[in-house]
Amino acid sequence: MKKGLQIIKNKIKYLYIWFDYAVLLFCFSLLPQSLGRYLAKIRGVLYFYRKRDWRSFTFKDYGLHERVYNTYQELFPHYNHKEILSLVKQRYISQSIEEFEAALCMRDKYRKITVHYKGIENIQKLIDEDQSIMFVSGHFGTIYGFLFFDFIPSSLYAMTADITKMKMVHPAIVRFNLQKYKSLKKYMNGGEFLPFEGNRKKFIKALKNGSNAIVIIDLPPSGVNEEVLWVDFLGKKRGVASGSEKIAKTTGSVIVPYVCYFENGSYVVEFGSPDDNPYDFLGREIKKRPQLWWASDLLGTYRKMESVD
Repeated sequence: MKKGLQIIKNKIKYLYIWFDYAVLLFCFSLLPQSLGRYLAKIRGVLYFYRKRDWRSFTFKDYGLHERVYNTYQELFPHYNHKEILSLVKQRYISQSIEEFEAALCMRDKYRKITVHYKGIENIQKLIDEDQSIMFVSGHFGTIYGFLFFDFIPSSLYAMTADITKMKMVHPAIVRFNLQKYKSLKKYMNGGEFLPFEGNRKKFIKALKNGSNAIVIIDLPPSGVNEEVLWVDFLGKKRGVASGSEKIAKTTGSVIVPYVCYFENGSYVVEFGSPDDNPYDFLGREIKKRPQLWWASDLLGTYRKMESVD
């Protein structure tokens, strides 16, 4: 009897995930964008109360909610329980909106909203010098800010984790991501998304030939054999993945940090300067808008050294 009930529960869960990623998000993207964004917020609130997101469904990662809470508690020790929970809820909303924005990309609606640039003069100088640029950011705000890089004449390449080949991932989530990458390619000016595994040489070759790169840097090392890069990040010396810095040195690319977020009805793309430490830049942005860091659960996964004064 119990086994039969579990089978029924699993089937219901399977159908729910299919409906969420194969139907619901696409329906949101067909609506006026303000309404679609509002409904995506409601979806995020529901995920907050369920303490779930796609990783919970896929990897049975039921500690996500607690890790996010612990992150905000560490970053804002003077906040009370209610204030921390408010940030946690906003984080779920931010991730839901990010997935809604992915659906907008597939509908080719993403760049139809006004965008404002901050610090773009730093980029124009590098373009004039024909300098290869490695744009680095985090899982913060909208991860698709590079769609607004149409002022850059050369191609863009991006490294990504290829969840589409993970057997545990629900087929609807796999198809969602495959469609997303296919849709995004047309914005890469001849470049493409490359999975981490097996494409390092191709990525390096593209940069050496004058292309530019998009790299997400708020990730811990992917395995025990990867060298740790120790950086001052969010108040402590933390160990992060070292791949982006190594590739930049190998290719002679200039690292420029940036973030993109939606504010007051338009997107804002904010660039740092080549002289900025990218982790300082990202950390400052996270402290300003902590609810937009939808990978905030990563904080507890970094190795730590002594506190930074």
